[in-house]
Amino acid sequence: RLLIAPRFHTNQVSFVRKLIEEKHEVGFFVMVHGSCENYKYLTPAEKRMYDLVLSQLIFMDSLQTNNLMDNINPYITAPEINACLSRQSYEEANHSKSYAVMVESISDNTDLIYDMWKTDVKLREKNTYIAGVYEDLSNGELTDEKLLLALFANQILEGLYFYAGFAAIYALGKSGKMLGSSQMIR
Repeated sequence: RLLIAPRFHTNQVSFVRKLIEEKHEVGFFVMVHGSCENYKYLTPAEKRMYDLVLSQLIFMDSLQTNNLMDNINPYITAPEINACLSRQSYEEANHSKSYAVMVESISDNTDLIYDMWKTDVKLREKNTYIAGVYEDLSNGELTDEKLLLALFANQILEGLYFYAGFAAIYALGKSGKMLGSSQMIR
């Protein structure tokens, strides 16, 4: 098992891609410490935004991991697309682990962040909608409409929700705050 730093992401470094193609187990070990994380110096609004973003990313990446393999992949017949979905599911699981490291490294009350999606109305609405689409796909008879809606929900997650969350973390990094988190997301 090879543990590598997050900057050597599988999409960015050819030797990591080659290791994975050769069926080596490659994991990501992330350790954030020192002045790169200055959570306690964030304004209350910045802390709230940071916490909400992490809560959203953790919840939705966990959904993605299971949904791709359990609800979408069984209906795809092209082996190349099955492989892509498997790979995406693997990446989503790694992302969830990275977010957990971020939460554990900055928070005195991790449950508060993990459970924010339950207490924040807007975050709960987004998460409940996407989860409902995926749950609907897995329950009852499969229809073209259910599958298409799940594929759209996947794109909403990847193209809007994740992007907005990443942009918020990048904005903190651009202002010299939470640099480790910004680097990890990158």
